[in-house]
Amino acid sequence: MSLLAPESLERLQEMTPEQRFETVRTLCYQAPGGGGSDQYVELMEEMVALGILTWDEIEAFEARG
Repeated sequence: MSLLAPESLERLQEMTPEQRFETVRTLCYQAPGGGGSDQYVELMEEMVALGILTWDEIEAFEARG
């Protein structure tokens, strides 16, 4: 089961990898209840599984801060 709505996934596919990362990170931390690190990891795992981001991209964007 996807953590993101199909419409959100379609929009993500139209973005650059950095925009995808920033969007997912923002969605996670602005979620009701302030999505924590577990939800963040789940979302990033989903992005990798769907081929939207790679772990190398995620690590590079995280390193930039």
